Amino acid sequence: MRKKNDYVSNVERLYRSHRALIYKIAYEILNDEAWAKDASQETLARMLKYHDKLPFDAPVEAKNYIARIARNTSIDIYNKRKKYNNLAAQSENLPIADNPVEELYITKETVNEIVEIIRNMDTKYSDPLRFHKIDKLTVEEIAEIMGVSVRTVYYRIEKARELIKDELRKRGADND
Repeated sequence: MRKKNDYVSNVERLYRSHRALIYKIAYEILNDEAWAKDASQETLARMLKYHDKLPFDAPVEAKNYIARIARNTSIDIYNKRKKYNNLAAQSENLPIADNPVEELYITKETVNEIVEIIRNMDTKYSDPLRFHKIDKLTVEEIAEIMGVSVRTVYYRIEKARELIKDELRKRGADND
């Protein structure tokens, strides 16, 4: 137990001494204060994860290694954010049903209503639905892009469907 506390305190010491450098690198890549703070925290998490590779007794090497971790972490976040933003921007038309027979009975007015419902829906529900149905991404890919668990993605897709059905019923467009 003592050994674990030793490496944690050593990593924390290194992090504190290089915190400004880590933030500066993250901000230069991400150009956003909140994202740079997130990248700084993720850098600390990765430092803890890979503590056995940190050269605690060589300050210059430690600084270079930490800078590399910060840079790679920031680039990972940048790429995920870019991919997420691109996919969200590409999502325009949403397939209505998985069953082709159901699609035959949907009018243009209903499609327009569904599109409006999705646009007004909280993005935490609409984005996974769009990614899955329009962009044909797997649930695993969506989870990675959004930074949530696979189970959460399944839940949000199902919740989006329920919200659409409930809103259509309220509007009288569901003719079951």
